[in-house]
Amino acid sequence: MSDEYQYETARFENYKYERRILIEGEAESSRDYEKSLLVISSGAIGLSVGLTGLFAGSIRAESYLLLFISWVLFGATIIAMIAAYNFSSRAFLREIDKLDKQYLGRNIEGNTYSETVKNLKTLSACFLISAILILVLLVYTNLP
Repeated sequence: MSDEYQYETARFENYKYERRILIEGEAESSRDYEKSLLVISSGAIGLSVGLTGLFAGSIRAESYLLLFISWVLFGATIIAMIAAYNFSSRAFLREIDKLDKQYLGRNIEGNTYSETVKNLKTLSACFLISAILILVLLVYTNLP
């Protein structure tokens, strides 16, 4: 066997390995992160509904606005994660396409889908943190 053949065989095996790792890693990472935020947001909405029952007689008028804002933020978290899920599959396919083209000797720059997913995940995390902080403020301001 020639050195060039061995090089090309090793290069192809490395390509297949990297492609499989990309496929598995991206899919698992996205699923876990998105599930976590969706579960936390949905649970927090349920918790906030329970808190309104707890403070039913003594809740302050301005607290309803805080409650509404927290629900909007929890909802925005869920919507951003659904959008991120949609874009992550596109980003994933784009990365596979990039890898395929790199193997053939062509170079493709960037992946706007990946950037969009990253931004949506960051935005959803900010929404979630804000909603939780507002919910904590709601509880604190309505404690007897």
